[in-house]
Amino acid sequence: MAIAIGAVLGLVSSDRVTPVMVVLTALAVVSGIAVPPIVDRLRERAARQTEHQLLLAQRQEGAAAERAEQLRSHFRPRGRGVLPSSLREGSYFAGRVQVLSELTAWINTEGTDTTRSRVVTGAPGSGKSAVLGRLVSLADAQLRGETPIAVDQALPQIGALRAAVHVRGSTVDEVAAEISRALNIDESTAGGLLAHLRETREHRATVVVVDGVDEAVDAQRLIVDLLEPLAAASGRTGIRLLVGTRPGGEDDLLRLFGGSARVIDLDEACYLDRRDIAEYVRLTMLAESDPQIPTPYRSRPELAASVGAAVAVRSGRSFLVAQLTALSLMAASEPVDTDSAGWQETFPTTVGAAMERYLRDVQPGGPWLRDLLMALAWSQGDGFDDPRTWAAAATALGTDTYSERDVTRLLLDTTAIDLLHRTERGSGVRFRLFHEALGEHLRQLSARQRPPVEIHRRLTEVLLERLGATSAEGLLWADADAYTRTYLPFHAAEGQVLDRLLRDARFLAAMDPARLLAALPTASTPSGRRAARTVQRVGQQLLMASEDERVCYLEMAARMAGDEELAASLAAAFPDRPWAVRWAHWDDLVATRMLGHHDDYVLALATVEHPRGAVVLSASAWAVQAWFLRDGAPLASGVHEPESAIVDMAAFMQSDGIAVITLHKDGRLLRTVPDATDGQAVLADQRALHGVWPVVIGGDAAVATVSEEGVIQILSAEHGGLLDLPRIVLGEQERVLAVGNAGDRCLAVVTTEEAEVSTWDVQSARRIGEPFRASVEISGWRADLHIWTVSIAEGEGGPVLLLGTQAGQVIAWDLVRGTTIGDPYHGGAGVFSTLIAGHHSDLWCWGDWNGDVFIRPSGQGETRRLAIHDGGVESIVQCELDGTRWVVTGGRDGAVRVWDSRADWPETQANEYHLVVAGVGEMEDNCVAALSADGGFAIFDTEMGNVLARLESPAESRYRSAAAVPGDPTSFVTLDAEGRFALRRFPNGQVSYDHRLPAEEEWARVAVIERERPLLLATAFSGRLGFFDLTSGEPVRSPLQCHAGRFVVAPLPEQPDDALRFVTWDWEEYQTRLWTVTGDDARFEDLALSARTGIEDPFRITAVSFGRSGHEPIVVGVGSYSRLAVWSAEDGSLMTQAQLELGHHMELTDVDLAHYGERSIAVTGGHTCSVGLWSLAGGQEYHVRVGSPLWRTRVLPPHRVVMVGSRGIMAIELGSQSFDRFIGP
Repeated sequence: MAIAIGAVLGLVSSDRVTPVMVVLTALAVVSGIAVPPIVDRLRERAARQTEHQLLLAQRQEGAAAERAEQLRSHFRPRGRGVLPSSLREGSYFAGRVQVLSELTAWINTEGTDTTRSRVVTGAPGSGKSAVLGRLVSLADAQLRGETPIAVDQALPQIGALRAAVHVRGSTVDEVAAEISRALNIDESTAGGLLAHLRETREHRATVVVVDGVDEAVDAQRLIVDLLEPLAAASGRTGIRLLVGTRPGGEDDLLRLFGGSARVIDLDEACYLDRRDIAEYVRLTMLAESDPQIPTPYRSRPELAASVGAAVAVRSGRSFLVAQLTALSLMAASEPVDTDSAGWQETFPTTVGAAMERYLRDVQPGGPWLRDLLMALAWSQGDGFDDPRTWAAAATALGTDTYSERDVTRLLLDTTAIDLLHRTERGSGVRFRLFHEALGEHLRQLSARQRPPVEIHRRLTEVLLERLGATSAEGLLWADADAYTRTYLPFHAAEGQVLDRLLRDARFLAAMDPARLLAALPTASTPSGRRAARTVQRVGQQLLMASEDERVCYLEMAARMAGDEELAASLAAAFPDRPWAVRWAHWDDLVATRMLGHHDDYVLALATVEHPRGAVVLSASAWAVQAWFLRDGAPLASGVHEPESAIVDMAAFMQSDGIAVITLHKDGRLLRTVPDATDGQAVLADQRALHGVWPVVIGGDAAVATVSEEGVIQILSAEHGGLLDLPRIVLGEQERVLAVGNAGDRCLAVVTTEEAEVSTWDVQSARRIGEPFRASVEISGWRADLHIWTVSIAEGEGGPVLLLGTQAGQVIAWDLVRGTTIGDPYHGGAGVFSTLIAGHHSDLWCWGDWNGDVFIRPSGQGETRRLAIHDGGVESIVQCELDGTRWVVTGGRDGAVRVWDSRADWPETQANEYHLVVAGVGEMEDNCVAALSADGGFAIFDTEMGNVLARLESPAESRYRSAAAVPGDPTSFVTLDAEGRFALRRFPNGQVSYDHRLPAEEEWARVAVIERERPLLLATAFSGRLGFFDLTSGEPVRSPLQCHAGRFVVAPLPEQPDDALRFVTWDWEEYQTRLWTVTGDDARFEDLALSARTGIEDPFRITAVSFGRSGHEPIVVGVGSYSRLAVWSAEDGSLMTQAQLELGHHMELTDVDLAHYGERSIAVTGGHTCSVGLWSLAGGQEYHVRVGSPLWRTRVLPPHRVVMVGSRGIMAIELGSQSFDRFIGP
């Protein structure tokens, strides 16, 4: 029996259900030990495990099918030296012995430098794909047996190349998804794949082949966002890359790999032997392995060798030119007359000339053939998937009218089929030109007739005409084929006609999100740009959402932007969407330029002056990215997927290039030069995690850090040597906020737990100026608040500090005079970053935790609020370009944005709300009252979101709290800063009566318990709880000391007649208590948490809600690290605790309960920036990603959720599909 009990306990804690556990748990049930919730949990988890195994099998099957298609259509024919659509079965691959030998040894981890990835490059036609295809074939168990092998040839290990992906026409996330499937990883985005590899720490020891990188949708982004990070992490993950790409203009693509990969250039003399090309041409023309192929050179080996040598001389380094020449020679009725004068000079020397010769010899040929091939040259990806579209495109771009019959004629009756690449997708077949160089040649010829803009405009019209239309609904987007859904945004953007499509809701919903997002920056009209910004705001959600959810996020974006017309169009077109956004009052972000995006918080920014112009660098926990400010072109940063997370970053322009200095969580300080091949240098270790700051000492670049012993140290930015400066030793409770130059001095700004800020001259180790004391300078300062950020500048009279506080104040402090400068700013959100900039320190900026940036031209100037980010602004820097001062901001939404500080940006009106109370109006219409950041209330109807009333309040008596009145949904209670509470009526907030609470306490929160005479509970800052008659305002018992400081109270919905029961939780000691008060007797049970949290820091509860599990009343709590806990409301015992796996470990700030059938669902909000749904029975979760922090979520039965947060208030309706997709019907 003890074993059976152990099985029950194991069931609760284990992530996997085993057959033995099922049997033993059943034994426990029979013995009367298990309770129904345990049994339900067993059933749910067993079902989830079975479902997971089925999905795993499906992914493996899908990955195998994808690999088979990649081998069939690309790698196998390239590895045999034949065209993809060729009927040849033999192998014609020749030469490249040196590069194959080197790469084989690297694949087999033989020799030196084996952990670094390899990039195979060369000019078009140099044989990059052939080399990769040869290795892929030799490492495949089946294909090796079909491949001729030299006796002394070294071979790669079977199975060493786990994935092989040809990425022509693919987006970054599509490539990541294909690699994920090949590695049996359930991720569909680049960020998701990298995060999975980082978190699992599994060493896979495999090689992933990625060919055609230069032909991807955005080759630069593919390298920066996926390939270089994968290559950089190869030492940890075991995943090495074998990449095939052209070098790019000025080797730009190769530079993006930095030092994470070694480049192998096939055009270098050590890898190229013209005899290889001659041998390849000889083998091709003889066709001895394929006797069914007609050729005038069969049985004439000497002639074939002679002609092959001549072709090799004319082809230079290009196997492609040689291949096309050989095919055209084979198509001739007679061999070359080598006795004629100058016969060698007739062979082409370029790809274009070789293709023209080939087309000249094709029979039946003519302009019709060129027109059809020209249409393919302008197609994208794998080409057209409908012969009617192909024919219509040829008609639009060519010299005649074509039909499906002409396409069939090309495919069946001509040898031009050799120029095509055939791809099978499901039951469909797509065709494109087999080599990008052929497409480039035909596009150049076509562009002589009409400009590319006109060509893409015509292709756009072709795709639109293929859709058909109805008078009521316009174009039939639901009938769009795969090519149209994927590539219409590209053609419309290149044809400068995208704007007219962006107002069509069905177009937005039908298009591939990655291609749509890539096309949006080309919008040029005011309405087009506004629509583009609307879609871009939910860009990350669109990339990750299922197909039927995309319309939901588009509707969300429209509501956020106040575009009710677009929202209504989406709602009408898709009435059965999984969830709907009914209304929103949300901040619309300012139309700034986005340089780039991280998949995590942007922690730090830096700017440097590069010879090619200003460069912006940004750091998140696992990557540093870099861009040229002028055009947004990316640069290699050299820092991706480090061993330990990044905490802070600085950068310099030095003699050896851009030096990126990163401070890591393990205490190491690293220096990285992106173009260097010798990896990162450790400047120092055992650093405290205060930060790293760039400074100049004696004209030399240096960095300031803090040692683990609490000593401020200045190190050389070049070699990490400690500069000979006096020691500044920090006190135990002191922390460095910033170190920087002001005039000719280097200053360190230090703060204490008591928010006293002192400034040190680093070179003399002396305090300078007057310290800033928040308790003295800021009215109403509390002891639990802190100074969060500071920037340093040289003012007219000496050094100036711009300080930002946790409570939202911003103060400029004159160090010399010991006084504030100008008017302090008092906001409602904590300030994360500040900036003083300009030639005369005349630009003041700061960013808060809501994502707002505030700009003030001087100490006395007007402050403007700009909604820049959907998450807190962690860093602000500025730089100049062409005489314009640009401000760059990095946010917790992952975005790096840049904007002109002098532009007349429209000020954003604040929509932030902190609390919501639901009720019913006089006409039985549902209402909610929301507490705004400025201390006022707004009352909305929940059906349409109309504002029914606003309750304003003076600054000294701002509203602090509100509570529903159980048993009376028409009323709610408010509490203001002066301790006055009022009973108000929905829908206009009219006061029924009000009273003032005792003045000896400062009151923070209120709640109401239903009684014959309702009881008001009020929490005080002192940690005491007051009990008052709601009607009279009189106390009914003496206050109860619940905690040591501020706390929150929540009454249980079901109260016994003889006692009061409620839960309290505090913000300082992290205590959560279940109270029972009977008369003068008060006792509590600590709502404990399991020690098995896996979290070192304290776990605090931020909100609770109440419900039932089966018949048992429960308390559900949420808090830090995306954690939830469920306790029995009867005795306070812990029933279960969990962590939202998709919550990114961020804090949850609220929870409410919804019901779907017999199941209870926890509905959460918080810094996860999502509405999270979590099944109490099975632990499944589902998220609606809003994109900015949510402070409160309230469920209005049956399934409407009203949420308030840093950007506003919104109501969503959860459909049955939302619940079915994560807990089943």
